Amino acid sequence: MGNPAKEFDIDLNTGKTKRFTNKFPETTPTYYKYYLNGYHFEQGDFIEKLGQVEDIEEELGIDIKIFIMALLNGIYVKVDGKIIDFTNSVGWLWKFDKNDSWYDEERPNEYYFAIIYRHVNEFYMKDYGKTWALTKEELEN
Repeated sequence: MGNPAKEFDIDLNTGKTKRFTNKFPETTPTYYKYYLNGYHFEQGDFIEKLGQVEDIEEELGIDIKIFIMALLNGIYVKVDGKIIDFTNSVGWLWKFDKNDSWYDEERPNEYYFAIIYRHVNEFYMKDYGKTWALTKEELEN
């Protein structure tokens, strides 16, 4: 499969790609919410859809392609210094949620998922490449 992050030009430190769209200021009287490189072409609906996807990526804290590939193909996780393979596991995802500030004050409003390996283990989306990844090689470095 190679390194998915390199194939998609994803920053390995953040798990994100660069944002292409910008948001119009809320005070701008326009039907559209996003523009691309200072312009809003006739393909406005396309730019709007791209802007919405980029908003989702910002909220998740990770590139949407990585998230979807993880759901489809499974992941590798690092638990107690050991790399565990969940790529061939059916139903590896036990929970997906947004952190409440009462639960973890240091990482409020961040998305995480949980798997069961000996006990419940939680992995934050933003920790891609550090505690979880699509390939074993990404965690070995």
